[in-house]
Amino acid sequence: MLDDGIGQAALEDFSARYEVPPCVDVFDVGCMTMDMVTHVGTYDFLMTVDAVDGTGAAPGTVFRFAPDDVERNALMTSLHDLKLANLFDAAALLGFDAEGLCLGMQVGNPSPVEYTVGLTPECAAQLPLLVDTLAGELARRGYAVKRKDDTMADVSALQTQLEQALGAENVFANEPMSAHTTFKIGGPVQLLVTPRTVEQVRAAFLAAQAASVPVRVIGLGSNVLVADAGLEGMVIKLAENFAAVEVDGTSVRAQAGASNEAVARAAQAAGLAGYEFASGIPGTVGGAAIMNAGAYDGEFKGVCVSVTCLRPDGEVVEVSAEQADWGYRHSMMMDEGYVVLGAVLSLHADDPAAIQLRMDDLRQRRESKQPLEMPSAGSTFKRPEGYFAGKLIQDAGLRGYRVGGAQVSEKHTGFVVNAGGATAADVLQLITDVQDRVFAMEGVRLEPEVRLWK
Repeated sequence: MLDDGIGQAALEDFSARYEVPPCVDVFDVGCMTMDMVTHVGTYDFLMTVDAVDGTGAAPGTVFRFAPDDVERNALMTSLHDLKLANLFDAAALLGFDAEGLCLGMQVGNPSPVEYTVGLTPECAAQLPLLVDTLAGELARRGYAVKRKDDTMADVSALQTQLEQALGAENVFANEPMSAHTTFKIGGPVQLLVTPRTVEQVRAAFLAAQAASVPVRVIGLGSNVLVADAGLEGMVIKLAENFAAVEVDGTSVRAQAGASNEAVARAAQAAGLAGYEFASGIPGTVGGAAIMNAGAYDGEFKGVCVSVTCLRPDGEVVEVSAEQADWGYRHSMMMDEGYVVLGAVLSLHADDPAAIQLRMDDLRQRRESKQPLEMPSAGSTFKRPEGYFAGKLIQDAGLRGYRVGGAQVSEKHTGFVVNAGGATAADVLQLITDVQDRVFAMEGVRLEPEVRLWK
């Protein structure tokens, strides 16, 4: 870590809230000698902490870059004499072979060629966010990072138990949730597991319960916003590891981790229509069952006959469509904390070519209207009765409105997107701003569809 005064404060905050791994060193970029530069050049990656001006970066933004075409020898002989615009320039000049990393704090420097030395009030307010981001990046790179929070569950024994039950290749410690959400946002979770059978899902769930470790379930990570500080406990991921799809007559049985797109494609190949509406919904069958996903005049409840679930007491049960009590973005399973393991869909026969045409039409409509090219959690707000959320947001003049790296989509104002380096804090502040502005102008309080995990 290169330090211009802020870095030392960041390290102190890190030490107060985390057990600092031995891989973290701090250097003052203004006083670096040739020996120190040579030593830093042997590191796996470089992290700079700076008060950044003119980059458009939000606090905690992660920058990845390719080394500049500047001779490294020139840096080694004169780094301490260089007047650099900011530490991003210094990092680029080091010319690392491995991925470079910078964490920026936008507080506004008095001059683009001077460092802000010391910790300003603006920096102090953002320091915990930067430190949590640092911890998440270290965990992502395989370093052991542990918080000192006394309320944090001890998962070491549970980890060992699950490695034996599921296989070590299906158990991940300190796993960054940014790698498992469509928003590309989220700090590390203590444990993430990827079971491959119903028995393994049940074993993981019950083991966590017995250890008093909180459990959450995720599919492809759409419709979820994970806190920057990460999550206590365990996340069970049901995605490609739990994604079998079987066709039997006009019925389709799909495991919870099967993507909606995969189920729609399997149905189309078998000449079964009825699930086209979900072919572009960015999630899994499990998520669709929990949320009663819908699009283009279709809803999950319109095609689902039954759902296989794991109850909180560990019993695997079949839930009928009537028992599921589906409503708008709601189900009994959501209320009762059931884990969806799979679903049976009832479709109807049709010409595969005709089904494909309908799927292609929906895809084209989606691509033309929705910001699919940018990370998001999908539609951000529920549809208020009698209104469209996107229209309300647009009429409030919020198209393109931005907080840090989070932005109201220019393409579809019903979506909040990660425009680059967005944090959960950015997204939450933007959601609050949108809610307040729309309510002030239209008298309608928008309700988020995205679920916050913290």
